[in-house]
Amino acid sequence: MIVFFAVFFFGLVWAAIVPPNNEAPDEAAHLQMIYFLKNHKSIPVFNAEVELPYLVFDKNMLSGAYYSMAYNSPISYLPFVPFAHSTLEENTKNNLLPLRTISVVFVSLFALFIFSGLINISDKKPYLAASIALFFALMPQVIFSAGYLNIEPVALFLSALSFYFLTCIVKNKNAL
Repeated sequence: MIVFFAVFFFGLVWAAIVPPNNEAPDEAAHLQMIYFLKNHKSIPVFNAEVELPYLVFDKNMLSGAYYSMAYNSPISYLPFVPFAHSTLEENTKNNLLPLRTISVVFVSLFALFIFSGLINISDKKPYLAASIALFFALMPQVIFSAGYLNIEPVALFLSALSFYFLTCIVKNKNAL
């Protein structure tokens, strides 16, 4: 649990200090998706929804294009929808902080399941398992992803959960 709370603390620090108004990359686009799902209770069609941005190519933009997040699976956004408490998408700290906290929780769970999987491999080395889990979770890109509204933490959590279950299967197979 120390691993979970350590990552949770650092993720909350990031969530609190990253300014709103799209200072985090593509946060506004993720916010639009959450409110689309909340308000319409349906899956958006890419490049066909009035409330979501259309695909725009612009050589002056760093990525060269701007588009909505409708190409992502809506399942990744479902954990955020119940915590979207305003009536419309507001890119303010008060509106974003509860949603950012969901990202923090998923990265914290990522660390916890990496740790648990490593303990399954070698239960005699908990400090090594904790060090490795914290190393992965506190990498700058990972902990920054925890600090803003993003769906990558959901994928990280699912990958760590899969790793944990795989180690459980291997451990039980070896016990036979």
